Amino acid sequence: MATKPVTFKVDLRPLKGLVKAWRGSRLPQPLPRLWAKRYSGFVRRRFANQGDGTWKALKSSTLAGRRKEGRGARILRDTGILYQALEVGAPGNLLKDIPHGIRFGFGGVARHPDGKATIADIGRFHDAGDGVPQRKIIVKPNRSTVRGMLADVKRVNARLLREADAKARRGRVRLFR
Repeated sequence: MATKPVTFKVDLRPLKGLVKAWRGSRLPQPLPRLWAKRYSGFVRRRFANQGDGTWKALKSSTLAGRRKEGRGARILRDTGILYQALEVGAPGNLLKDIPHGIRFGFGGVARHPDGKATIADIGRFHDAGDGVPQRKIIVKPNRSTVRGMLADVKRVNARLLREADAKARRGRVRLFR
């Protein structure tokens, strides 16, 4: 006579809340927003260091003109508008949730005060080298930033699992039936 196997059922529906919580308001700060802030810090530091030394130097004629006007020689820092647009929520900043991540960069319709182009257009011109020397602004994150993002995932997951465990202990969630 065949014996009936011993089984148990695992209800995975509570785990769907994990993904919702990453993006949703159940956390003080959803995971994509944490990533955006971390990446923003990375690109702003890199921008302040003139692309970590990768940006083409200003032409001597540009430098001479700036000296004549009493301005400095920092690349793309005349007004600070483009640098500021790398801050989450600033005019000219783009932050959008996409499947499996976020999109961060320049976007929107905010106009640069010195011209007719939008802040996003100016950022894209420089990033792509469209009519101006190319100075990459939106780049892949460095290893340190990626490690920080992974640490964010671990920290958020640990918190969500602690909360799910606490609910299960109070009998509010049934994992096994």
